[in-house]
Parts: sequence; structure tokens; C-alpha cells
Amino acid sequence: MFQFGSSGNLAQQIANGAPIDLFASARAIARALAINPKVLLLDEPFSAGDIPIRKILRNEMKIFFTQWNIPVVLVTHDPEDVKVLATKVVYYG
Repeated sequence: MFQFGSSGNLAQQIANGAPIDLFASARAIARALAINPKVLLLDEPFSAGDIPIRKILRNEMKIFFTQWNIPVVLVTHDPEDVKVLATKVVYYG
């Protein structure tokens, strides 16, 4: 079972079909990825977690999206999400 902070990364755990113990936001992302989407829309995906969990999940998701080459549309109010995950930014203000 995957545990945050364990050796290995989330992408590898999911790719290997390992059972994953994640909080609700991460489970929702995992469900969306299960259908092999061409594009993934994430609306405030890390907002429910506390700061340490959000940091870990951001880093794991960056690795995952890079390895699987999945385009992601990320809706967020958190500049840290943009800093870690974005390659292109559209700002609505």
C-alpha cells in the first residue's frame, strides 16, 4: 500500500496497480485517471489537505503527470500549485 513519504512515487504505485491509501482528493484523481483520460481537469484538487499533505501530493502529481504525459487543466487559488505544477498559466482576475 502506498504511503506518502515512502520510497517510490505515486506514479509508480498506480502504474503497478498497488492499492493506495489516499485522502478523498487523491482518490478522486485516481478514479479520473483510471479511465485513461486525454485531458484531466482538476478544480482545487489539494484544497482539502493540510499544508504538508498538499506539498507531498503536488510533488507526486507533478512526477505522475510528467511520466504519463497527461495534459492537465488546473483551477486553483493557491500560487504554490501554479509554481509547482504549471507550464503555462491563464489568469482570470
